[in-house]
Amino acid sequence: LQAQKWFWNDSEAGAFEKLIDESWEHCFQPLCTNLRKAGRLLNHVEAAGRPIAGAANPFDLVAVETIRLFFPKIYSIITGGLNHLTSGLEDPLSGARSNSGVFFSNLNAAIDEAGEPGSARRRSPFQAGTQAR
Repeated sequence: LQAQKWFWNDSEAGAFEKLIDESWEHCFQPLCTNLRKAGRLLNHVEAAGRPIAGAANPFDLVAVETIRLFFPKIYSIITGGLNHLTSGLEDPLSGARSNSGVFFSNLNAAIDEAGEPGSARRRSPFQAGTQAR
C-alpha cells in the first residue's frame, strides 16, 4: 500500500502498521494459515486498492478484502444490504423501506456459520441490530 501512495506521511503509515499488528493474532492469522493464503490476501488488497488509493481508509480496505476473500457469503450479505449499514432507510431503486432487523439477523447467522466465526466477527463492525460507527 505504501507503493500505491495510500499514506500521506510516515505517521499514517505507522498508524496503519500498528492496527495490522494489533489485529494480526485474532483476526488475520487464523485465516492466513500459510504463505499462499497470505499472498492471495495481499494480491486482493493491492488490486482493490489501485483505483481508490488515498481515497479510503487502508485498514478498512484490508478488512473488506479479507471478508470478501475468506467469507464470500458474509460479503454478499453486506454488499446486498448497504442501505442497512448507512443512514439510508429506503432502497435507492425501489424506495421500499428496509427491514434492518432481518438484515442483521441474516448477517449474524452467516457469521456464526463461518469456519472462523470469531475471526469474522472481530473483523466486522456490525453486531446484531447495530450499524457501523
